[in-house]
Amino acid sequence: MLPAAEAREEIQTAGEGADAHPIACSSVEVLIGEAAHRQLMDSAFIEAWRDLYDACPWGTAGQRPEFVQTWCRVYREQEEPILLLERAGSKLTGCLPLTRPIGEDADGAPLRQAGYTDCEYQVWLATPDRADAFFPRAVACLEREIGPQTLDLGQLPPAMPRGWLSRDKLRFRCQLGQTERRIVHVSDRDEVERYVRGKKRLRTTMNKLKRSGQVRVRRLREPDEILAFFPRFQAMFEFRKGAVYNVLPFRDSPLRRRFLEEQARVPGLLHVTVLERDGELLAAHVGTAGKRELSVAGIVHSEFESHHSPGSLLLLELTRILCEEGFKILDMTPGGDAYKARMSKIVEPVFELIVHRSIAHAMAVLGRRRLKAIGRAALQRLPESVRARLSGLGFRSRSQPLAEDAGRGADVVSDVHFLYPLAHDEAAAESTIETTASWVHNDISALQAVVADRSGYLDLLKRAHAHVCVGGQLFCRYSGDSESVEAIAFVTPAAALNVPFPLPEGARLIVELDYLEDCPRALADWVRELSQVVGPTPESPVFVALRSAVAAECLPAAGSACIA
Repeated sequence: MLPAAEAREEIQTAGEGADAHPIACSSVEVLIGEAAHRQLMDSAFIEAWRDLYDACPWGTAGQRPEFVQTWCRVYREQEEPILLLERAGSKLTGCLPLTRPIGEDADGAPLRQAGYTDCEYQVWLATPDRADAFFPRAVACLEREIGPQTLDLGQLPPAMPRGWLSRDKLRFRCQLGQTERRIVHVSDRDEVERYVRGKKRLRTTMNKLKRSGQVRVRRLREPDEILAFFPRFQAMFEFRKGAVYNVLPFRDSPLRRRFLEEQARVPGLLHVTVLERDGELLAAHVGTAGKRELSVAGIVHSEFESHHSPGSLLLLELTRILCEEGFKILDMTPGGDAYKARMSKIVEPVFELIVHRSIAHAMAVLGRRRLKAIGRAALQRLPESVRARLSGLGFRSRSQPLAEDAGRGADVVSDVHFLYPLAHDEAAAESTIETTASWVHNDISALQAVVADRSGYLDLLKRAHAHVCVGGQLFCRYSGDSESVEAIAFVTPAAALNVPFPLPEGARLIVELDYLEDCPRALADWVRELSQVVGPTPESPVFVALRSAVAAECLPAAGSACIA
């Protein structure tokens, strides 16, 4: 659930006059496992589900039959689907697709909506006349089949039916949270143009960007075009998530890439837009399209171009695209990110719902949460110095990033012990580098080719992000006979780093050359080639920073002198 500062939570408690009448289940069908998979392959059923989705006022992209069908197929070996279906004759009047993990993770795991890993909102579908009746009835029928369950529906859309929470006995097991989302209305062209004109700073930034090259914003529609774009999107997405939040969405969930690719093959399911300059990807957004609403899901941008705010520029242009395509709302989604507040002032409530397996369990959970809230409040009353020490022991808000964008390069070179200047004429020296290897400039995807365990990969992403945030340029060297990266380097302004040696103004550092190997045999050749690329000058001298004394011994032969 949400942190106490962001959510209002309720546990409904039983009392006199509680509605305890049994719920008839004759009209709700429960399909589990293979039976559910067979139903999902039935084209007539999918058509009936599509009709229900169109008729349901609160349905979002995560309840589209094509989305759930694709997700269940891709995650078939990891998740077991459970379909709760209500019909009136041949008409589908209610649908809740659930899932539970297969294997060791299944014991005690809550049920969730199928597709929960990749959709913003989870909710049941029902015809308007069954809005409040379907969900309690479906839960009762499910539990008659498989026993008491905990259902964690995560975030639910603002229009979710809530009348049953004041009438049905299921309310006594429910934990309800509330937060908010920001939205932009995009249905009226004149209103959208007024909105765009009102973002003067972004329009000025866009004009500056256009002076640096050929800039265009476009929608990707063809499956082949989207599939070709995914590697760059994945690299950008995982780079920031890993560096700032310790999350690796694709590395930790290998099926996520395949799920996106399968969505791309379904006409109209995946909505992809990109911002490019001279063919270079600056920002992109990938999300599942709802009926007339698009949630900001996978928004990424090039960290090397963050001074141009490419992500915000893309979102601004996205409002025009959505208007032309007949959408009503651009949903900025819940969360306290500063860019969301800058993009919209319109706020709507969003709910979170957990149905506990019993009233006793619900009350126990509430008790634990209240104790945690008391503890967090007590921490906030402590002096800042004490809170800082406690944060090192793991006392940190769950919504707080692990690192901030600003000032992150300060300690990256704190363990540097050896510094070598490059001669100004060294760039003209003849290179001995074999032509079977090459350096790649500012390609974040190259970091994925570094062989490392999860913790090592995260450390590399954090170091890379720290350099990029202070103006560093990334260089990666592939070995000639494989796709593996054998060397990385960052050329970073020395003034942005906490260098333990005095350096002239305008100096740049080549750092991290010894990150992957303490004593690389080809270090002198690597430095010689990089010097040709970065071009040291009297106005902007370049130094090589190393941690290892053994590695440092490789450089005097290249004509450099240690000044550390």
